[in-house]
Amino acid sequence: MNNIVSHEDFEAMVKPLEKRIYLYLKKLCKEGFSAQDVMQETLITAYHKHQTVKDQTKFASWLYRVGINHCNMYKRKLKPIHEESEKVILLTPDNNSNPADIFDQKDFAHKLETALHKLPEKYRIVLILKDIEGYKSKEISEKTGLSLANVKAISLRARKKLQQGLL
Repeated sequence: MNNIVSHEDFEAMVKPLEKRIYLYLKKLCKEGFSAQDVMQETLITAYHKHQTVKDQTKFASWLYRVGINHCNMYKRKLKPIHEESEKVILLTPDNNSNPADIFDQKDFAHKLETALHKLPEKYRIVLILKDIEGYKSKEISEKTGLSLANVKAISLRARKKLQQGLL
C-alpha cells in the first residue's frame, strides 16, 4: 500500500468491511456503545497505520486484528460491572407465529447469548468468526494470529463449552 492515501481511497478500502467488523466487535465487546467506540478507535488507528500492511490482500485480516486489540484494551480499562445483556433474536417471527413460540425463541436467544459471553475470550472470538460470521479456519487463523491447528482445536472446545452452557 502507498504511504499516502487520500481520505476517499481509505474510505473505499474500509467501507466494504466496516459493517462486518462492527457487528463482530459488538459481539466481542458485549455492548453496542462500547463497540461504536472501539470501531471508531479501530478506524483511526487503521487510517494512521495502514501503510504498515505490506500485502493489500491482508488488509481485512489486519483490520480485524486492530479491532480485537482495541476491544481488549477497552475491556482492560473497564472495571467489572453488571451489564444488561443485549437481546439476540435468532428468528424473526412472522404474523402467524404462536406467542408461546416467540417467547421460547427469545428465551433460547437469551440463554445462547449468556452462554456465549461466559466462554473464555479466545473461544468466543473463534466461535463468533467461524459459526456466526462464517469464516473458514484458515481465514480465522490469519485474522487472529492463531495457528490453524489451534483454531480448529479451539473451535471444537468452544462448541462443547457452549453446548454445556446451554444445558
